[in-house]
Amino acid sequence: MLSPHGELFWLPEVLLDRSFEKEALQQAMLDDFMLTLVILSIIAALLAWLGSWYFLSPLKQLKRSFKAIESGELDTRLALKRHDEVGEIISSFNNLAAWLQGLHQQYKQMNSDLSHELRTPLNGIRSRLEAMEDGIVPMDKAQLAAITQDLHNVNRIIDDLCLLSLTESKQLTLSSTRVNLSELLTSTLVRYQAQAEARGVKLDADIQEGVSVTLDAGRVRQIVVNLLDNAFKYGADGGVVTLQLSYQDNELVITVADCGQGMSPNQLEQVFERFYRAQGSRHDTSSLGLGLPICRQLAELMGATLTATSAENQGASFSLRFSRLT
Repeated sequence: MLSPHGELFWLPEVLLDRSFEKEALQQAMLDDFMLTLVILSIIAALLAWLGSWYFLSPLKQLKRSFKAIESGELDTRLALKRHDEVGEIISSFNNLAAWLQGLHQQYKQMNSDLSHELRTPLNGIRSRLEAMEDGIVPMDKAQLAAITQDLHNVNRIIDDLCLLSLTESKQLTLSSTRVNLSELLTSTLVRYQAQAEARGVKLDADIQEGVSVTLDAGRVRQIVVNLLDNAFKYGADGGVVTLQLSYQDNELVITVADCGQGMSPNQLEQVFERFYRAQGSRHDTSSLGLGLPICRQLAELMGATLTATSAENQGASFSLRFSRLT
């Protein structure tokens, strides 16, 4: 080989062979790298496509299902075949769809019930006024009293709906004061003595003495009165109505119980729903099915819980529980 100065010098043939081998090895490694890179790129693209199909396919189904819900097909559901995060989303969608369908049915039933409740007294008022105008019935105190009662029923429906709306939206203002709850419940029970005697019902009181707490006395009385009214209305045939006040497991509990016909499991599940009547009778004109929903909302507004337990032919028990009272 020639040096930079044009002189000849000698390199062993082994070194030249190694140089060529090194270049060949580098080229082979480069070719292998490029081939591996191409293969890995193809695999990555395939995995990306499979991944997008695996995750986007149920999302596309969700999109179509949401559009179906928007168009009013509230019975739309998705088949749950997965148990990963996407499966949880599908399960949540099904739960939401079921809730919306139930809410829609409840809304339709509420409109039907409300129309019936308002139409009955209003038709009564109109017919009586027309009869008076035509001279069919006299305009005396009895007829005017009947009209007044119908107007009172209409006004009560409106007041109950307004109160229920205020409690559900958390806009009702509470007026909490220091009150002797024992005396409050005892005085409330006195108003039912005459009714109990007239109907042959034993009125039991198991009220712990000296319970003084801070709460809205008017709202508590409203709840207890409603529970006692229901006990006399639906449980008086059991012969006993009980009002109890006690501390249980660090909770202050007010319980109203009866020994009447009780409720089935299905009735018990619906007892706090609007316009629901445990007896399922429209002849019960004194009940609008709003009392218990209002009571539950009032209880929640005061930081309490209102629950019911019952079994058929074993009476019913409603418990108002306060966990943090001073």
